[in-house]
Amino acid sequence: TAKATATATIANAAPVLGPLLLSATTIDEGGSVTLSGSLKDAGVLDTHQVSVAWGDGTTTAGTVSSKNGTGSVSGQHAYRKSGIYTVTSTINGCSSSASAATAVTVKTMPEVPVVSASGATTFCDGSNVKLTSDAVTGIQWYKDGAKIDGATGNEWVAAKSGNYTELYAQNIRRG
Repeated sequence: TAKATATATIANAAPVLGPLLLSATTIDEGGSVTLSGSLKDAGVLDTHQVSVAWGDGTTTAGTVSSKNGTGSVSGQHAYRKSGIYTVTSTINGCSSSASAATAVTVKTMPEVPVVSASGATTFCDGSNVKLTSDAVTGIQWYKDGAKIDGATGNEWVAAKSGNYTELYAQNIRRG
């Protein structure tokens, strides 16, 4: 009787990450983005772990949902500092290349102006107090939630009782 020997090499195909989508590509400092993407794998019984590098030195595990070789990837991240960050993800279960990079721009938030009073903010009829903002442009003063016409300078003299507030534009020049 003759014997035959055969050798088979079985290779697991690497999973493929689809393009990353971000909920926003421009956010303010302290804001967050949500990432979503897709994955495909010829190994329909494989399980996956996804790592997301957020570009600011933080890497987190993504959430993976897959069945029969197709699935989705998601994650969320908050950015503390302004800058432009490149977001990538990789599948750790099998060797695979990183996803195509996606960028998020984090804008610097303007400083909130400080309002000071020249004296006591509680006073009798006939008296007043000068309110001063350290913002020098983009100002509108309000009394009890209503706009005070012409009150757009960095100072306002409050002569009547009420709740005075300052609304300011984002492009503030500070004094």
